[in-house]
Amino acid sequence: MEREKIIFAFLACVLLAGLAFLALGALPKQPVPFFAYGTNLAKSTLSARAGGFINATEAQASGYSLAFASQDTRPTEFGVATLVENGSGTVSGAIYYLTPEEMAALDKQSGVPNFYLRKEVAVSLPDGSIAKAQAYFLPGGVHPAPPARTYYIAAQNGMKEWGYDAGSLDAAVAEAAGSN
Repeated sequence: MEREKIIFAFLACVLLAGLAFLALGALPKQPVPFFAYGTNLAKSTLSARAGGFINATEAQASGYSLAFASQDTRPTEFGVATLVENGSGTVSGAIYYLTPEEMAALDKQSGVPNFYLRKEVAVSLPDGSIAKAQAYFLPGGVHPAPPARTYYIAAQNGMKEWGYDAGSLDAAVAEAAGSN
């Protein structure tokens, strides 16, 4: 009998705590995994644009290559980073786990949905597992355009911060410059 009273009291406490969280809107929200590459890769940049982040881990997006492109016919040095489907490519980046509010702030800073679109991608994590994450893509008909030097340096700093070789970044710039 004593055991049943203890179990009942415990369940009542759990129920009351759950109701209190609901009433206060304090239930934890699911983090949004965001695959960052380009200028968003640097922790300081992502934090400034999103207002923070929960945590982060390195990640690779297979089936894509990094490109610098523009949506219009601007002159060179207006290209921004985007992912381009490529069956054999891999883009090095990081998954940042954001609150829904941080993801909304990053979307606003990055021009979603008028400039970039957000789509789900599969990425490989260091332990070999595959995770789903949101990533930014330039929509529609884009054409190669090299980035401004300051944009390139910001992307390069993110690559260095995560210990990645900047060779893929340089290749993407060279490809964009060769197309103009």
